Amino acid sequence: MKLLVIAATLLSLPACRQPAPPGEQLPLVPRVDQTALVVARVNGVPILDADLREQLRSNRGVTAEDRRKALRALVQAELLAQEAARRGLARHPAVRDAQRRALADIFIRRHFQITPKDIPREHVERAYNINRLLYQRPETVNVTHIVVVANARNTADFHHRAARLARRIHAIAASGRLPEKSFREIAELVAKDAPTITIKAESLTTPLRGLTAAEFADAAFALREPGQVSPVVQTRFGYHVIYLNERLPPRSVSLAQAEEEIRGRILEDVRRELFVKWLAELERRHAITTHLDVVARIATP
Repeated sequence: MKLLVIAATLLSLPACRQPAPPGEQLPLVPRVDQTALVVARVNGVPILDADLREQLRSNRGVTAEDRRKALRALVQAELLAQEAARRGLARHPAVRDAQRRALADIFIRRHFQITPKDIPREHVERAYNINRLLYQRPETVNVTHIVVVANARNTADFHHRAARLARRIHAIAASGRLPEKSFREIAELVAKDAPTITIKAESLTTPLRGLTAAEFADAAFALREPGQVSPVVQTRFGYHVIYLNERLPPRSVSLAQAEEEIRGRILEDVRRELFVKWLAELERRHAITTHLDVVARIATP
């Protein structure tokens, strides 16, 4: 949930004193709790310690000078607000709109700040099932492969040229241990000499069976050390040279074991989902009239 942040650059004000605006023109004056600390008053309007702490929140290693500047900025902001009210700007539509947005923002902050423990169980179960491969999986390998694309629709001559390019890729890749980025760059290097043949590098994680072609998976699982490169492997998709990034051991984590982690991961998504549902129910319970004919006549900029 992205919350609105309104920032203003404050200019220094003249040192002359102005009388306080009449009470009906003043912005709402906060009611001060007895435990709150008042750090300043501007024409009787209090500035609280909480305001000062918020002003200093982004600072690190706060100094006395930082506090002084922050307090002066708050005082100037209050003076500007009072002067604007004195001149009747409190009734300006932009001010009313900003107040309504601020009210909505505060409401969202207070009523939709759920914690991971507040997430309904069914949301946790759904997330676990959708991401089951993160928690229940066989041994897998993460590889990057360069494929020279050639399939059953291509001619024998095309396959001959594709296989030759794949062997060239393998010769370069096997000449010495390369970082994964350099291995990928071989695809671009060789592709320059074969503009009519598709050569591309891709990364993927695969188990031994069920996700990729058997020939590809067998060659990938035969690699033992990161950086090791396979011989040229032919599948129905073309000719591959495979580079091992990582072997991933099997994992078996139950829902109960993964629950705390899942709750942390899905917190923002669940908060947003619950808010959207609540907002839709709020719309259903209140009288809302839209005039689509008027909307249709509004010209775009």
